[in-house]
Amino acid sequence: MTATLEPTITAADVTAAAWAWHSAGYAVVPIKANGEKRPDGKWKQYQYEQPTDRQMQEWFGGQRRTGLGLVCGAVSGGLEMFELEGRCVADGAREKLVPALKAAGVFDVWKRLINGGGYAEWSPTGGLHLLYRLTDREVPGNTPVAQRPAREDELTADELEIRRKNPSKVFRRVLAETRGEGGFVVVAPSHGTTHGSGLPWSFAGSAQPGQVPTITWDERVALFAVVHAVLDEMPAPEPPRPRTPRQRDDIGDRPGDLWAAQTDWPDVLGPHGWQHVYQRGDMDYWRRPGKNLGWSARTGGRHDGLYVWTTSSEFPAEVHISKFRAFAILNHGGNDSDAASELRRLGFGNDRSRPVAANPAPAPVAVAQPEPPPPVDDSDTKPTELVRLPNLPQSFWEARPQLGKIRDAAYHVGYSADAVLGAVLARGSAMAHHKLVFDFGRGAGSLNLFVNLLGPSGFGKTKAVEVAQELILPPSFLAHVNGEVDQERFKDSVGLGTGEGMSEVFMGVIDRETGEIHRSGPNKGDPKTEKVRAQVRHNAFFYIDEGETLSKMMRERQGAIIAPTIRTAWVGGTLGQTNAREETTRLIPKRSYSLGMVIGYQPDVAQDLLADSGPGTPQRFLWLSAVDPHVTDEAPDLPAPFRLPLCDGNRQPVTGTITCYPDLRAQLRREHLAKVRGEAIVAELDAHASLMKCKVAALLAILDDRKHVTEDDWALAGVVWETSCAIRDRLIEFGKQKAAQDHEQRTAVYVDREVRAHAAKREADSNVERIARWIGRRIHEGGSATKGATRKAAAGRDKPLFEPALLHAVQQGWVVVADDDRELMPGDARPV
Repeated sequence: MTATLEPTITAADVTAAAWAWHSAGYAVVPIKANGEKRPDGKWKQYQYEQPTDRQMQEWFGGQRRTGLGLVCGAVSGGLEMFELEGRCVADGAREKLVPALKAAGVFDVWKRLINGGGYAEWSPTGGLHLLYRLTDREVPGNTPVAQRPAREDELTADELEIRRKNPSKVFRRVLAETRGEGGFVVVAPSHGTTHGSGLPWSFAGSAQPGQVPTITWDERVALFAVVHAVLDEMPAPEPPRPRTPRQRDDIGDRPGDLWAAQTDWPDVLGPHGWQHVYQRGDMDYWRRPGKNLGWSARTGGRHDGLYVWTTSSEFPAEVHISKFRAFAILNHGGNDSDAASELRRLGFGNDRSRPVAANPAPAPVAVAQPEPPPPVDDSDTKPTELVRLPNLPQSFWEARPQLGKIRDAAYHVGYSADAVLGAVLARGSAMAHHKLVFDFGRGAGSLNLFVNLLGPSGFGKTKAVEVAQELILPPSFLAHVNGEVDQERFKDSVGLGTGEGMSEVFMGVIDRETGEIHRSGPNKGDPKTEKVRAQVRHNAFFYIDEGETLSKMMRERQGAIIAPTIRTAWVGGTLGQTNAREETTRLIPKRSYSLGMVIGYQPDVAQDLLADSGPGTPQRFLWLSAVDPHVTDEAPDLPAPFRLPLCDGNRQPVTGTITCYPDLRAQLRREHLAKVRGEAIVAELDAHASLMKCKVAALLAILDDRKHVTEDDWALAGVVWETSCAIRDRLIEFGKQKAAQDHEQRTAVYVDREVRAHAAKREADSNVERIARWIGRRIHEGGSATKGATRKAAAGRDKPLFEPALLHAVQQGWVVVADDDRELMPGDARPV
């Protein structure tokens, strides 16, 4: 994608973005407006300390700045920028990366950086910038991630001169790199002469200044390993020359040569728990045991060797390893002599026609197995997939014309009607005026509604939100004249950042009168104003396409903020906090905002949210299925888009109170009193059942152009709630079964490890016994000898076990050690 000129960008936009970054704890610097992309003025000190409010005011207060940048590293809370260069994006880098990222298990990390909750932007040259903070490691300096040799037409005059003198010289062109500790990056909405082309830096997706996701060091390493493997085109380094090279036309007669010629890498690595995760050309990529993200090594290429990146395996890192050497390391502790002896015993090097196993394993040893996990009934739901999730009955869709339109819109494109309904209700709650509430006898209640869409990857959770967006037009007070969403009034499809980030969505910069007037100049007599942060909007819709984003934040330190913020937002409570500095204050008063949220979840990831039931987070969500077995073969006609009746005939927002029929008010009061008096025991996950049904019933009434909830509304809301509970309960059962399956796998790994440990100990004990007998026989047959001479006479492979073997020989009475601990003498017994 190439950035295009956006003439609507102003200095005020740059100023607002600068203050947003500054308030969120990032070191902001102004950028020169001469196309050099360099900081304006002295900035080195801001590699170590953030600019003060006074400095920010000097930079961005009265000047019409066209560019701003961020200093990366510790001063900005661990900020790092990863860039795919424009030349790389133009060559289809993103499309090349996707299958490899999925294979390596880091596609969710990639999506988190780009989509919901992420910060991505386009540079004027079409490069893609991804900004994030590292949570568990210091940010390294600027680092190239992928490069390629420069083409002839790309060489500069100086490079051509060097090439003329040294034809073998290779010049590099960066395809992907980072900006880290000590570096800086220009960010959107920098524009105008900040870049030599006059083109701007532009936000990608729902990126917001000051809202940056976090990733772990392991996620960063895994992501960069994929980028390097897929995009890097630099020639691979030559492996070291063999220590004793031999010129021959055949494969050689050494056991290792013969065995390697008949053995593939899966036979070498697979039995030891290494997983094959990706293939590119003649290169295969592997993940070490105990790791579930990224990859750790590669095999293949011109020399068909193993090259390991990680330092957390039995292999040495960043050196070329042959098949035979890998076999020796995995099976014989790195002892080449023992490995060759075993291969020779198995027929390699002697009778070549003898069939043998490609990767012989140690003989099994009987081990007492741990207690097996309890049996799991998987007759209904298998732990590896989520099947037969409950759906809303077909009678639900036939109850009202508007519900039928929602179903037809979903089935027209072949996706779940339940999921589209959830998105419609959540968007409706986000579009309602913040002064439109319901009161069913328990006080005013917020319409804010949060929905989880459940289904495997690729089942249309994102598409369901898009269908709802196209079907339900924004009300007039949130739309431009042309009917499209006005993002200044309604933040649509915002990614989920931190808890502070949710508050920040409603904030902005406004001009506030200072109480003074201009005493001279063109504005003489006019009131003076100053830029201040304040709440500037009241409506927002959050969408996160992968729930792992929320799950990760809840597991990390943001969990102390994001989960309570979600719980507070659901009831329309006060968001944010008041800080000592006005520019960092984010205070959104209760009932001053309308907020809807949709999160796409895969079944296993949803377990993290369900685990937070104690504080009450999962109770704030409706659970609906993105899997719909009722989708029709024939696509129904696409219904025309319509507006929710949230405005009156004068295009003014509908406010006031949604009421309900008297019997419902009485019923809700009885249920509440029974719970308060302890007469009714309510399950933890059903603690907010009544309030959730009130929200759904009120939104269904609005959908039917009413401000009064009827018995039919309540009955339909009950169907939605019961379906949500059935899905939630199925997920809980799924989690239990998956936990049991994981326990079985851990048990199998434990048993396998114990088998190998016993085998290794048995082999070591056998070797100690053998060497001890050799020492005893040698001393009895040759007479006394020094310990050093005896050790020297031992085989090279036996020297590491000489001391324990000598101790065993002394304990058996075969050898006596002199008082000086140097001389060995025959003992009373003699080894048989």
